[in-house]
Amino acid sequence: MTNRFWRAGVGALLAGSLFAACSSSSSSTPPDTTTGERVTATRTSTDDPGQWTVMVYMAADNNLEGAALADLAEMGQTTGTDFVVLLDRAPGYASADVLGLGDFTDTVLLHVADGQAEVLQTPGELNMGQASVLEQFVSFGLQNYRNDKNGLVIWDHGGSWRGAAWDETDGDDNLGLDEMSTSVQAGLRDAGVDRLDLVGFDACLMATYEVASAVAPSADYLVASEEVEPGNGWDWSALSTPAGGSTTQELGEAVIQGFTDQSQQNKESSTTLSLVDLTQLTELDAAVSKLALAMTDEARAEIGRIGYSRNQAIGFGKDPNPENDYFSVDLGALAAGLQSLTGLEDAAGDLRDAVDSVVVSHLDGPVASAATGLAAYFPPASDLHKAAYDQLTVAPSWAHLLTTYYEGGDSVSAANLPTFVDEDRYIEEDHTQTSTDGLYMETDVQAGTGGNIVEARLFWGQVSGENPDLVTWFGELNADVAGDTVSGGYNWRYLTITDGTTPTYAYASINYDANGDADKIIVPIRFQRGGQQATGNLTLSLDGESIIAETFYLRTGEGIAAVTPEVGDTFVPLMKQENLSDFSVNWVPGSGGVLDARTELLEYTYGLMPAASPIIVGLGIDDVAGNQDLVFTGTATPAELG
Repeated sequence: MTNRFWRAGVGALLAGSLFAACSSSSSSTPPDTTTGERVTATRTSTDDPGQWTVMVYMAADNNLEGAALADLAEMGQTTGTDFVVLLDRAPGYASADVLGLGDFTDTVLLHVADGQAEVLQTPGELNMGQASVLEQFVSFGLQNYRNDKNGLVIWDHGGSWRGAAWDETDGDDNLGLDEMSTSVQAGLRDAGVDRLDLVGFDACLMATYEVASAVAPSADYLVASEEVEPGNGWDWSALSTPAGGSTTQELGEAVIQGFTDQSQQNKESSTTLSLVDLTQLTELDAAVSKLALAMTDEARAEIGRIGYSRNQAIGFGKDPNPENDYFSVDLGALAAGLQSLTGLEDAAGDLRDAVDSVVVSHLDGPVASAATGLAAYFPPASDLHKAAYDQLTVAPSWAHLLTTYYEGGDSVSAANLPTFVDEDRYIEEDHTQTSTDGLYMETDVQAGTGGNIVEARLFWGQVSGENPDLVTWFGELNADVAGDTVSGGYNWRYLTITDGTTPTYAYASINYDANGDADKIIVPIRFQRGGQQATGNLTLSLDGESIIAETFYLRTGEGIAAVTPEVGDTFVPLMKQENLSDFSVNWVPGSGGVLDARTELLEYTYGLMPAASPIIVGLGIDDVAGNQDLVFTGTATPAELG
C-alpha cells in the first residue's frame, strides 16, 4: 500500500480573490418552520451494512473557507466513520485553528477519525479545479483507507451542469462534469476498485439529471441538493456510524435528516436534499428518450404548452436577471404538468414514474415542498441556452430533448407567435380596474396564439422624467394566461431596505407557491467585501407576511453559495432599467446608496406607494421562440392611499 499521493508536476498556481464565509441568519424572530414530508422508495438491489470511509474533497480556496473549518470541526465530532480529507484553504478569509491544525493557506491531506486529525501529506498549494488532483485523491484514499463502504463528497460552490470546486487561487478554475466523471473513474481504476457506494455534493444545485449521469458509472448512490444550499451546508456530525456499520441508504438518510434539522434550527425554509439510486438511472434515461420522441410527434402542436408547463414547475437557482438564472427545473414537477398535454400523457407519466423510482428519499423545506428530488437544465428558449452545455458528454438523452424542444419552438410560424393586440403597447382604460386595493389589468394577444406563450409577468415601476422610453421597474410577479388573455394585478406596493440610515429601493421578484401564496422574494444585489465585488441576490423566505429567513447568495465563477455578512461588508440592491423602444435592460443601483450587509441591521418594508404617485404597470410575455412583447398602462396611485 503506497503512501504517495501526488504525482510530480502538480504545483503552486496563480493567485486570485473574491469574498468570504458561508452561513446565514435572520434578523427577525420567525415562527418555527416545518420540514416537508419524507418520500422514500424501495430499493431492490443489495445494500449491506458496513464500516465507512468517506473521502472529502474540500475545495475551500475561495469565499467558503470559514464554512469549511466549521464543517471540519463537525467531522471531528463524529464516531465510527473515517474521513480522508483534502483541504485547500485560502489566504485572507479565515485564520481559525480547527482540530489543532493551525492556520495555513495552502493544501493539506488529513485523516480524521473519532475526534483526532492526522496530517498525512502537505503537498503545498494545489488547484482543486484540476481533474488530476481529484483522480489522485480518490486513488490514494481507496488504496490506503478502503473500508467495507466507501464514499466521496465534493465540497464547495456548486453550479449544476457547470460543475463544482472553484479554486480562486487558480483563476476560479473548477471541475466540470466530464472532468469529474473521468477523474473519479480513473482514480477507481488506479486503486483497483469497481465502484463507490456513494458520491455526495455538499454544494449548491447538484441534484440534477446531468450530475447523476456523470457519477453513475462510479457509484451506487448520490446525495445532493436541487436548490441553493444554506450556509450551514451538511451537518457532518450526522455521519456517525454505529458499531455494526450502516447501509448506504441509512447513511444517506442520516445526512438528509441532519442537514434538514440544522437548516430548520437556522430558520432556512427552502432547503432540499435527495438520495438518488444511480443503479436505476437507465430507467430515467429511457423515459427522457421517450418524452423527446413524443415531442417530435403529435405533441409538436403543443410545443408552447410544454414551455408553459416548464415555467409552472418549481425551479432552483432562480434569478430575475436571465443571465444569472440557472434554469434548473424539477423533473417530477415538469412531468406532472406535461401529463395534461395531448400526445404526451404516456411519456410524461413514464418520466414521473422514473423520477419516483430513482429518487430513493428526499426531504424539503416548506418553500420547496413541490420538489421531487431531481432537476435538469431547461432554459425556456434557445437564445437563453448556454452553448457550453452542448459540449457535455453526460446526459445525452436530455440534451436531445432540449434540442427537440428548441427546434419545435423555432419552427412555429410567425403568424402563430403571440403579440399583444394593442399595437401601440398602451392598455386602454376599459381593460383596467383600479381601487385602493390595487390595479387589475387584462388584454389579449392575437387570436389563436396564446398557446405559444411560455411565460407571462407583471411589472411595476416609474418612467424617467428625462427619457419617456426609460422605465425603472420596482418588481415583478407571474401573470396569468387563459387562452389568448393575459391578466394580472398590482397592489400599489414597493420594497425598500434600510440598515437604519437611508432607505433604498430594492427590486422585488416575488415567487408564489402552488397555493398562490407568496413564499419568496429575490432581490438582485451587488455585494462588496474589502475591495472585492460579486453579484448575487438577497433571498427573503416568507411565511405569510413574516420574513423567516434572509440569505445572501453570491457567485464565484459560475458557481453559487451562501455567505454570512461580516463587519465592513456592504451591498447595493439592483433595479431593472428597461428602454421600451428596444427592450434593452440594464441593472442599476437603487436610490439610497450603499447598505451595511449585516442582517441583524436590515429592515424591510413592502409598503404602499405615496398617494398620487405616477406609476407604470406592464404585462410582459415570452413566446416559445424567445421573443418578448410588453404592454403597459400609466396611472397614479389613488389619493385615498394617503
